[in-house]
Amino acid sequence: MPSAMRRVCVKSSFSGGRPEHTVTFKHPGYPDQFSQNILLTLHAFDDVRGGLHCGTAHIVCAIVACNAWDRYFSRTRDGSDRLNLQHDDLILDKVLYFYVPSSDAKYPMYPDFANWAFPHDDLPPSWPRAPASDDDALDTNELRAPPSSSTLTAALVRDAVIDDITNAIALRSDLYTTFNAAKFVVVPKQDAWVAHFTHLTNDLAQFA
Repeated sequence: MPSAMRRVCVKSSFSGGRPEHTVTFKHPGYPDQFSQNILLTLHAFDDVRGGLHCGTAHIVCAIVACNAWDRYFSRTRDGSDRLNLQHDDLILDKVLYFYVPSSDAKYPMYPDFANWAFPHDDLPPSWPRAPASDDDALDTNELRAPPSSSTLTAALVRDAVIDDITNAIALRSDLYTTFNAAKFVVVPKQDAWVAHFTHLTNDLAQFA
């Protein structure tokens, strides 16, 4: 019986998660012995049975694999049992492989987040489709430097706008502390930005 399902994920993470509800993602280029091929393990709080939002899981694994958006999930190490899920579908498997559709089975990975390079010209396919709020901050994509300005001047103007306080997200002090501790992230689910919790929480879900 397949353990993945084509069910649309709810707009926010399920608040009654259990510690045992996790999904482990493995690197197919290395053997399963001694668990040395584990990319990462994510808590699965998107469904009472331990479901994990597929799009969120794929982006996280792709970031670890050096921004590899073209990879897919498979139940087998050789990639033959591919999961055909959409962005908002749920993953109910407990162990999956993050498979590369090329001959480079031993694809590289970032050792930690500090080494990650932001993909300025190669964003995940789901990010550009994320909805914008009516009261969003300034749209930096529409900024254009005057013809007489140099490239350096345009860059300085763009950076100044991005760092402007009007582009900041104001969080309550407890949420700010929790966000900095990586207890939750903000991700696109079902055409909305929602809080996705990475750890168990007793009460924060009702405020996020």
